[in-house]
Amino acid sequence: MLKSNSHNNQIIFIEVMSLWILLFLSILIVIFAIFPPNLIKANVYGDSQAKRVMLFPPILWHYLTVDMNDTHILAIAKYMKDEVKNSFFTSIFPSVALKDEALTSMGAMPLGIEQIMLLNPDRVLMWEQFSQGLENVYFPGTVKLSNELFNNKEQLYTLFGKITKQQNRSDYLIHRARKNIEFIVQHIPQNTSEISVVVMGNKEKFFLWGSQYKNFNTNLSLLHAKNIVAKSSMNGSTNIETLLMLNPDIIFIPSYLDYPIAPAELYQDVRLRSLNAVKNRRIYKLPNGICRMEGPVEEPILMLWLANVLYPNLQSDTTLRQYIVDTYQKIYNYTLNDIQIDELLQIQYNRGSNGYEIFSKE
Repeated sequence: MLKSNSHNNQIIFIEVMSLWILLFLSILIVIFAIFPPNLIKANVYGDSQAKRVMLFPPILWHYLTVDMNDTHILAIAKYMKDEVKNSFFTSIFPSVALKDEALTSMGAMPLGIEQIMLLNPDRVLMWEQFSQGLENVYFPGTVKLSNELFNNKEQLYTLFGKITKQQNRSDYLIHRARKNIEFIVQHIPQNTSEISVVVMGNKEKFFLWGSQYKNFNTNLSLLHAKNIVAKSSMNGSTNIETLLMLNPDIIFIPSYLDYPIAPAELYQDVRLRSLNAVKNRRIYKLPNGICRMEGPVEEPILMLWLANVLYPNLQSDTTLRQYIVDTYQKIYNYTLNDIQIDELLQIQYNRGSNGYEIFSKE
């Protein structure tokens, strides 16, 4: 009889607790429905500077260009750590190589939310398509990046200025880039025919940059050059027949780790001998800085490099090497040596290409 009463009491207790839990959850649902902005909206800007930041998209170099304090970085995705180890980025921001790895299932996709919850950063920057997990748990400080925002570097730097409380610096970088690019464009020869260009990232599959590389294509047009597949749907592999038909004046090769080809390989390829770019030895590996030659610091460097490659007789008050030294000294308070400049300009790969001796150390 005593056992029966005890058993009944346990059942009653469980039922009462279940009711209380259901009531509590119901109250939470009502609160979230009434006050979603206060509970769900990420505190993107905050009242103070972000000092514990996790990064998943390829933005580490841009973020630190604004913040200038690598101790504020908590963890970064592995592919970014691998990339910066192959540049002089870690000479400017030494502690980055020692940061925790932000775990990913592939590329920039977070491997769940457990690590984020455990590390508890005050900001976590991720692609918007991967943010649902954090939104489900109402994680504060989630900063969602769209492709549109990522591709608009002025807006991206403005966002970083607000997060880091470095608005004056981000504004300065943006205005400096505008001024420098405008100066470069003004000195481009006006009475010249448009120079045809392709950017080829794979010699075997003839991977060509197409319409998705809007910033690069726009910059070429400012310099009276044209990516001849910019408006096509050709965003990927093609074939040698198509490349021969396009017959570009110049071929550029990206400098990312994923594109390990050099101009010499294309010059030696007997299948390509009829190309104007091969006959005139106008194949160049693009420069490789610490920001992928994007954003307000390195985009003007790339523009000046492009101007000199496109127009070998272009007159300038300063050499590109000196402009690079001045830029890094002014923006990062870091003095590049000649070896680092040679690496940035890909001297090792481009020395056999037409006119590239102008970039060598005098």
